[in-house]
Amino acid sequence: MRKRPQPKPEGIRKPTPPAPPPRADGGSAFPRHALVVGEDGVMHVATVDTSGMPLRDYFAAHAPPPPQQWVDASVADCRYVGRRIVAWGYHYADEMMRARKL
Repeated sequence: MRKRPQPKPEGIRKPTPPAPPPRADGGSAFPRHALVVGEDGVMHVATVDTSGMPLRDYFAAHAPPPPQQWVDASVADCRYVGRRIVAWGYHYADEMMRARKL
């Protein structure tokens, strides 16, 4: 005797896979999303591409100019001034990343 397939109860769906954990650099600044049809026929949004500029680098690139006190300590050596300015951008980005976790 052949078994008939049991109908699936309505309202029970497969759980959607969890989102990938955020990277230490905040993940992609501009992730791409797409509508995906799951096995149950329901459409949902899924992240399809997380490559590209990290969020931390985006924040560093858009940091405001460093305060004068940040640069004054290194006026004696011009090569050091550039490093201090770059360090300011990443200091700012790290604070932005920390504020996002609050």
